[in-house]
Amino acid sequence: MTSSTTGLPGTPTSTTDSMTFRSMLAFFIATFALSWGAGILYVVFQEQVEAIFGPMGYTNPVFIFMVYSPGIVGVLMVWRHYGLKGLGSFFAASHCGACQWCGGSC
Repeated sequence: MTSSTTGLPGTPTSTTDSMTFRSMLAFFIATFALSWGAGILYVVFQEQVEAIFGPMGYTNPVFIFMVYSPGIVGVLMVWRHYGLKGLGSFFAASHCGACQWCGGSC
Protein backbone atom coordinates (compact mmCIF):
# COMPACT_ATOMS: atom_id res chain seq x y z
CA MET A 1 0.00 0.00 0.00
CA THR A 2 1.47 3.31 -1.04
CA SER A 3 0.16 6.48 0.51
CA SER A 4 0.98 10.03 -0.37
CA THR A 5 1.78 12.08 2.70
CA THR A 6 3.74 15.19 3.45
CA GLY A 7 5.56 13.45 6.32
CA LEU A 8 8.49 15.00 8.09
CA PRO A 9 10.70 17.59 6.41
CA GLY A 10 13.38 15.92 4.36
CA THR A 11 11.51 12.65 3.88
CA PRO A 12 10.02 11.32 0.67
CA THR A 13 6.42 12.29 0.01
CA SER A 14 5.45 8.78 -1.06
CA THR A 15 6.02 6.13 1.56
CA THR A 16 4.87 2.59 2.05
CA ASP A 17 5.29 2.69 5.83
CA SER A 18 3.72 5.94 7.04
CA MET A 19 2.43 6.63 10.51
CA THR A 20 -1.14 5.38 10.77
CA PHE A 21 -3.75 4.62 13.41
CA ARG A 22 -1.97 1.29 13.90
CA SER A 23 1.23 3.22 14.62
CA MET A 24 -0.55 5.26 17.27
CA LEU A 25 -2.00 2.12 18.80
CA ALA A 26 1.46 0.52 18.80
CA PHE A 27 2.84 3.64 20.50
CA PHE A 28 0.29 3.45 23.31
CA ILE A 29 0.74 -0.29 23.79
CA ALA A 30 4.55 -0.08 23.82
CA THR A 31 4.50 2.90 26.18
CA PHE A 32 2.10 1.15 28.53
CA ALA A 33 4.10 -2.08 28.43
CA LEU A 34 7.42 -0.38 29.14
CA SER A 35 6.29 1.95 31.90
CA TRP A 36 3.91 -0.37 33.70
CA GLY A 37 6.13 -3.39 33.07
CA ALA A 38 9.04 -1.66 34.77
CA GLY A 39 6.75 -0.61 37.61
CA ILE A 40 5.40 -4.12 38.09
CA LEU A 41 8.91 -5.57 38.04
CA TYR A 42 9.88 -3.03 40.68
CA VAL A 43 6.95 -4.01 42.90
CA VAL A 44 7.48 -7.77 42.47
CA PHE A 45 11.25 -7.66 42.93
CA GLN A 46 11.42 -4.61 45.19
CA GLU A 47 14.21 -5.84 47.48
CA GLN A 48 16.47 -6.84 44.61
CA VAL A 49 15.84 -3.66 42.60
CA GLU A 50 16.35 -1.44 45.66
CA ALA A 51 19.63 -3.23 46.39
CA ILE A 52 20.84 -2.30 42.90
CA PHE A 53 19.28 1.16 42.28
CA GLY A 54 18.29 2.37 45.75
CA PRO A 55 14.86 3.34 47.03
CA MET A 56 12.21 4.61 44.66
CA GLY A 57 12.43 8.34 44.14
CA TYR A 58 12.93 10.99 41.48
CA THR A 59 16.54 9.96 40.90
CA ASN A 60 15.92 6.21 40.71
CA PRO A 61 16.73 4.86 37.20
CA VAL A 62 13.56 2.73 37.21
CA PHE A 63 11.45 5.83 37.89
CA ILE A 64 13.30 7.81 35.23
CA PHE A 65 12.79 4.99 32.71
CA MET A 66 9.08 4.85 33.52
CA VAL A 67 8.71 8.61 33.08
CA TYR A 68 10.71 8.80 29.84
CA SER A 69 9.28 5.64 28.22
CA PRO A 70 6.82 7.60 26.02
CA GLY A 71 9.70 9.68 24.67
CA ILE A 72 11.87 6.61 24.13
CA VAL A 73 9.09 4.84 22.25
CA GLY A 74 8.37 7.96 20.19
CA VAL A 75 12.00 8.35 19.11
CA LEU A 76 12.26 4.65 18.26
CA MET A 77 9.06 4.80 16.21
CA VAL A 78 10.22 7.86 14.24
CA TRP A 79 13.52 6.07 13.58
CA ARG A 80 11.71 2.89 12.48
CA HIS A 81 9.26 4.69 10.18
CA TYR A 82 11.47 7.43 8.71
CA GLY A 83 15.05 6.26 9.24
CA LEU A 84 18.01 8.34 10.35
CA LYS A 85 17.16 11.23 8.04
CA GLY A 86 13.68 11.48 9.54
CA LEU A 87 15.10 11.22 13.04
CA GLY A 88 17.45 14.10 12.23
CA SER A 89 14.48 16.16 11.01
CA PHE A 90 12.55 15.21 14.14
CA PHE A 91 15.29 16.52 16.43
CA ALA A 92 15.97 19.55 14.23
CA ALA A 93 12.34 20.62 14.68
CA SER A 94 13.00 21.14 18.39
CA HIS A 95 15.73 23.69 17.54
CA CYS A 96 13.86 26.10 15.32
CA GLY A 97 16.20 29.06 15.75
CA ALA A 98 13.38 31.55 16.21
CA CYS A 99 12.27 30.76 19.75
CA GLN A 100 11.12 33.65 21.91
CA TRP A 101 12.15 32.06 25.20
CA CYS A 102 15.76 31.40 24.18
CA GLY A 103 16.30 34.49 22.06
CA GLY A 104 16.77 32.52 18.86
CA SER A 105 20.05 31.00 20.04
CA CYS A 106 18.89 27.41 19.73
